[in-house]
Amino acid sequence: MSRADLYCFRLYFSYHRRGIYTRKDGRKIRTFYCPELKKKKDVPFYFRERLRMKEKIGSDEAKKIYSLRKITVEPNFGNIKQNLGFREFILRGLEKVKIEMNLVSIAHNLQKIHKMKRENKRDLTKNIQYCFSLRGLVRFCI
Repeated sequence: MSRADLYCFRLYFSYHRRGIYTRKDGRKIRTFYCPELKKKKDVPFYFRERLRMKEKIGSDEAKKIYSLRKITVEPNFGNIKQNLGFREFILRGLEKVKIEMNLVSIAHNLQKIHKMKRENKRDLTKNIQYCFSLRGLVRFCI
């Protein structure tokens, strides 16, 4: 690769200069400059926000709350992205994206139900029937 990419990196060498500067309002920023693309990018440090977040996470109660993220939300999105291969929306517009996300969520939940049924065949198939409805329009049972 002879051409620099968007971030001004070549195959093995980086061609950017960087520095830390203080703005007129007193905030520090990092500046990256790519001579080939003649492009400059300023990245603020956000010291106050970082300190506030450190204090917020530092307490024992906050550690318990933030440890739940590993259990509740993030594994589901990891499964959707990695195992189901859903990384970007195809449709545009809020309503269409909501519908697309609902379909992905249904696929994720069906995968979980299939796994539960496979592991406990005797208990779940006799007594429980799984029913779904999508905003009252479509209803199907497993």
